[in-house]
Amino acid sequence: GLGEIATDDLYLSQDVWPTIEIISGNTYIWADHIYEGSANGDWTNAYNRIMQANIILDGLAKITPNNQTHPAWSSAKGQALFYRGLAYFDLAGLFCDVYNPATAKTALGLPLKQNYNVNEMIPRTTLEETYDFMLKDLQQARELLPTTQRWKTTPNKFAAKGLLARVYLAMEDYSMALMESNECLLQNDDLLDYNNLDEKSAYPIPLFNDEVVWHGEMANYPAHPNYDGFIDTTFYRSYADNDLRKSLFYLLSTGGIKFRGSYSASNFPLFTGIANDELYLIRAESLARQGELQAALQDLYTLMGKRYRKDSNDGDHYPKVKEGTKDEILTLILKERRKELVLRNIRYSDLRRLNLDPNFKKTLVRQMNGKTYTLEPLSPKYTFLIPPDDIRLGGLEQNPR
Repeated sequence: GLGEIATDDLYLSQDVWPTIEIISGNTYIWADHIYEGSANGDWTNAYNRIMQANIILDGLAKITPNNQTHPAWSSAKGQALFYRGLAYFDLAGLFCDVYNPATAKTALGLPLKQNYNVNEMIPRTTLEETYDFMLKDLQQARELLPTTQRWKTTPNKFAAKGLLARVYLAMEDYSMALMESNECLLQNDDLLDYNNLDEKSAYPIPLFNDEVVWHGEMANYPAHPNYDGFIDTTFYRSYADNDLRKSLFYLLSTGGIKFRGSYSASNFPLFTGIANDELYLIRAESLARQGELQAALQDLYTLMGKRYRKDSNDGDHYPKVKEGTKDEILTLILKERRKELVLRNIRYSDLRRLNLDPNFKKTLVRQMNGKTYTLEPLSPKYTFLIPPDDIRLGGLEQNPR
């Protein structure tokens, strides 16, 4: 959840910022060094999940399943590989540079733990090796997992496909992102019609609703807008008045705008799982990137038709364009992507990858207590420092500043 604090979706007031916990406060202003002796849960907890996955994988390797036990064995192995791949993707999105094919062979990646021996000292790999490893995990998980699971908190085959689509998009591999997202949506393309949700409900979006492929959640930080932070007011004003997300996702409160639009149907924790709205947007962007503009618009309008308030004649109730340049249509898709996937642990990844494109790069600016703080496109500050204790104990190379 740490990356959310560094995005342009979030706002901390002059009163709240000095009182917030150290890591949140320093991350908000993109400080050179954010820890000041504090532990970082995003690094530690991800490697704890990797260790648990490795314990399970090691145990399963000692079992020879028979016809009766093979489905359960395959599902357990697929789940372990899914969670290990997810953990490495989350880590790479914070502690490694953005994936760029031109530099991935030499850029620093992660230490790739493949067993549960906590005393094993392993160096950082390259970024290409890191992404190859997580892709292999998720591809294996896709083949091993069943098509359905009893609970949405347990990943199935389409959760693995959806996560692969998210990873490929971050890598700007649009053909593979298109293939994986398309296969998911061919299986299930359900979307909630926000016109049917109760705006007066404390949490209008139902838990485990039909859009959700796999239910995952992120760690909460005090700076998040469901806690002490607020939603950026400029971002809030980007929603049209007839955009139902404006009323369903947010509440006006004393001091600022709060978020209530999580698919977790609560304030804590926030939903970061795989859902069809994200898959529609991945497919739309991938189509547009490959020049299939009308197909991209069709996906976008299918989603927007469920998000804007219908008029009395059920006519067009959202902005439409019949044609446009590739960049114009991409701009429309990316604007809707930001408004739809707010606080899903996605915006930081989007900022990083879009900064590689001169047409979409963005400089972020904060004003705090009379000082101006900026985060330039491709700044080394987009890559978080690995916690100092892990550098010391693991003998790891630190990210540059």
